[in-house]
Amino acid sequence: MLARFRERNEAAVIRQHRVIRSEFPRFDDMKTVRLFAPSSSPMLQGFASELRWRFAESDRYELLDLPADSLEQADVTLAVMDDPMVASRLPIVRRSYQDFIGLIYIGEPGSGEGAKVVRAYEAGLTVMANLAIDVEGTGDDSNELLLTLVTPERGIETVVGTKRVAAEGEPDSDSSCGPTAELFDELFLTLVRRSDVTYIDDNVVSTDLAADLCAGTAVTASIQDVARRLDGLDLVPPAVPLDGLSGRARRRYFKVLGLRQISYGNMSAREPGRTGFWMTGRGVDKAALDVIGRDLVYIDRFDRDERAVYLRVPSGYDEARSSIDTSIHAVIYDAYPKIGSMIHIHAELDDIVYTDNHYPCGTVELCDSIVDGLSRTEDPDRTILGLTNHGLLITGADTEDAWSLVYARHAAIAPAGVA
Repeated sequence: MLARFRERNEAAVIRQHRVIRSEFPRFDDMKTVRLFAPSSSPMLQGFASELRWRFAESDRYELLDLPADSLEQADVTLAVMDDPMVASRLPIVRRSYQDFIGLIYIGEPGSGEGAKVVRAYEAGLTVMANLAIDVEGTGDDSNELLLTLVTPERGIETVVGTKRVAAEGEPDSDSSCGPTAELFDELFLTLVRRSDVTYIDDNVVSTDLAADLCAGTAVTASIQDVARRLDGLDLVPPAVPLDGLSGRARRRYFKVLGLRQISYGNMSAREPGRTGFWMTGRGVDKAALDVIGRDLVYIDRFDRDERAVYLRVPSGYDEARSSIDTSIHAVIYDAYPKIGSMIHIHAELDDIVYTDNHYPCGTVELCDSIVDGLSRTEDPDRTILGLTNHGLLITGADTEDAWSLVYARHAAIAPAGVA
């Protein structure tokens, strides 16, 4: 699996400068950055020094100079430390979905992919991190570095490079023991792509869903049925790999994310004769989409200028929220009128078209990237598109049609983040 991720990442880097036209209004607010570096490792201090310099020189970020115990938060927070669990003792608070938190730490020698994912989530849950970067030496060459990047989408990406070597007689220092310029170029580009993004997170809820939709329709019944079939193939896994997590991390997971935040993925389908579509709700169990107004909501429209999703639900469900990826589905339906349904799962599949880069869920950048990726498939109306280090998006004429594409290749589909 690691080789497949690396090959895709290399292909994405080659295409990273291709301009993707966006239909969304852009906002150019500078983002603030805070850096914690409680590491005693000269190598990680090298990472920290390079990060400080890059962000200080960037015209997109403002590097804050704050005391280590300051409670002031930033748009982007990075913690560089020997042990990732140190993050829980730092004054880091993720104020909203828009904030980015990244952890960089020393990996455990010889640990496998599964162990790295569990360790990343164990630490990441303490501060709701967006990205965990495990750094370890590899092979016989002590200067070779293996960086394993783990995302909340259960994506895993690996980057291999080297660290700078101190000249003869020169003591180890921050400047002599950090990553090479080539390695840091790739790492910094990754941090920028994942932190300098625009989220589409506003939901405008109306509790006046049409009476003939309140009890569900043939379309919602089909979504519910396909959801159960996906669960039968283990394609709607928990949002984090619960196996291996400590009891404390599990409790925090359910406390912070809520008891309904059970599984990853989402589904949608147009309602015939109407302009809107059905969408899975935010943080619900995708294997049990039983309640209209909570598990499934009706999307009336999506306003690009406001970056807001307008949804209708039955009376009593005014706290409803649609999937963070609703805007993506709305834009795709607008661009491809023949697409009648979509399934998104966090899994991997070879021999398909993949998007150029990884972007966080619910962002303008991911939306643009997916629309661009679909344009490069043979038949956007009925296809399986790979989302780099994230998952798969399946399109079809209706939910059964999209399901048929999944089932035809389910033996080759590997759930993301599984060793």
